Amino acid sequence: SGMSSLAQMEDNLSFMENFKPLTEEEKALVMKAGEIINGQIAVPCTGCSYCTEGCPQKIAIPQYFSLYNEDMREHLEEKGWTVNFTNYANLAKDFGKAKDCIACGQCEEMCPQHLPIIEELKKVSAHFDHGASEKEPAMIAGSFLTLQLMPVEQLEAAGQEQLGQGSRR
Repeated sequence: SGMSSLAQMEDNLSFMENFKPLTEEEKALVMKAGEIINGQIAVPCTGCSYCTEGCPQKIAIPQYFSLYNEDMREHLEEKGWTVNFTNYANLAKDFGKAKDCIACGQCEEMCPQHLPIIEELKKVSAHFDHGASEKEPAMIAGSFLTLQLMPVEQLEAAGQEQLGQGSRR
């Protein structure tokens, strides 16, 4: 923990004086919690960024994996879109997109987790590069269709309510 003197080391060790190991029941509970948490992680990237240092496409690999992991925990079939599509697009202004990967393998050689980064980037690309372009127009079209099907009076009332004017009839 950043110790630079014997006194600091002794202070840190003093916390273990009354150490009591976990019971078997506590160990089982910790393991179950770990399984639940790890089960929600699509790409087990630690975010070390070793993979990005020599990437010829300047792809923000750990950041994209983080956004992808977050979206995989969401109920996208209900939402259809998350803010991470915007976050991805904003990152892609300064970095290569996941679909820009040329499969050179440099990232995988550097990854201490030995992740199949190239394959995972394909999933990220399928989600963000293709998903965003498909989902956003569908959401807009769905909203437009809803508006088209509303009676004119309901549209006018909704518009006046939004303006804070109430009904003028």
